[in-house]
Amino acid sequence: MEISSNCDKSQLKREETTKCVFYLVIVSSQIFLKVIKMKSILFISALSLFLFSCDSILDSGNSQISIGKVHKLEMSSWMYGTHSLDDSNGKLLYALTSSTIDLNNYENKEVRITGSLIKGYPVDGGPKYLNVTSISVLR
Repeated sequence: MEISSNCDKSQLKREETTKCVFYLVIVSSQIFLKVIKMKSILFISALSLFLFSCDSILDSGNSQISIGKVHKLEMSSWMYGTHSLDDSNGKLLYALTSSTIDLNNYENKEVRITGSLIKGYPVDGGPKYLNVTSISVLR
């Protein structure tokens, strides 16, 4: 390549270097945007999966209200729940659990409970499984 007389070699190299740097900046920014886009898609996918899986555990369409006496589960053949709810005749109505309410505070008390059925139960001849969302003492 021959250099014209009005342009010296150092000026030409600076122009080529500038063009090369400019090109690298453009390519780098495009790669950066693609990475950000991929991370965003990955984050949204993970969040959707998490929310969808949480929704499938609790069946909010099956809200239950019941009255009975709360008992701590010592041993059972079905092995789920921390407490049970029995009717006034002693018949087992539900196995109970709660992540927001300490059911120990309601043992041997007659209560009114509201909760959501947990999908996949009953098993092993056990009762329906209820996630308690609210509870109030009747007597």
